[in-house]
Amino acid sequence: MAICQIISFIYYYPLSMIDTTEILEKTQEFWVKQLQSQSLNDLPVNLRKMMFCVPITESNRSTFSILNLKNFHPEFASQNTLEVMGYSAEDYVEQGLKLFMDNLDDSHKSFTLYISNWMETKFTNIPIQDRENVRLTYCGLRFHHATKKWIRLLVQQYFFEVDDNRNPLRFCTTKTDITHLMRHEKLWLRISYGASDTKHIETFDYQNQLRQKGDIISNREMDILLLLIEGLDIDDIGKQLFISPNTVKNHRQNMINRLGVKDTTALIQICRLCGIV
Repeated sequence: MAICQIISFIYYYPLSMIDTTEILEKTQEFWVKQLQSQSLNDLPVNLRKMMFCVPITESNRSTFSILNLKNFHPEFASQNTLEVMGYSAEDYVEQGLKLFMDNLDDSHKSFTLYISNWMETKFTNIPIQDRENVRLTYCGLRFHHATKKWIRLLVQQYFFEVDDNRNPLRFCTTKTDITHLMRHEKLWLRISYGASDTKHIETFDYQNQLRQKGDIISNREMDILLLLIEGLDIDDIGKQLFISPNTVKNHRQNMINRLGVKDTTALIQICRLCGIV
């Protein structure tokens, strides 16, 4: 069964029928098939590269791990996995993705299939020169922390190791606790790839099943967002952009609602975390 067919199955059947194991098996089936002719380098080589990432995550709300797509199993998790998610790095590596998937909200468990679906239907048609700086972002995943509380996660995946055609062999995944920034039960996906001057961006609203080419923030909203980041107030932004203060307020509120964040400060933080600005 193709990945896109599995996704349709999940959407049209009751959530009680969703089987975490089945989702992982189908996703693994795709990656193993894709990579059967590939050989992976020894992990120590990657661990040396990865040491540059450690200071980024050990002191904040983010944790990161390395996923070997050949066997679809984590090879490494940073030590603050326990602090961020409530499960030790050792447990995460030993139990694999099932530990993570079992603790997701049922309505979010199919998110791993989107990666495979996009790779299967889109990425294979992307010219090699554009297969760089790939960043897959999931904002708003609901995760059941080991302390029995629900937290909201920003999950981002990067191609950590690629072959000569820039096909992924390993993913680096960061998971950031953004509970303090989120207000609405919102989940959205952002995919970006390509050089900075020819960047391609796609977004997907998980709840409403809406896909679009282009960023989750429009060009006009970006103008306003950048001025908000500079610290300008509503009136000054309106004057600079030759629009009314009410129009500025409406654009700001639309961004806040679309991203599901609490306020302007949270909007700026999320956009920075996701690489939007």
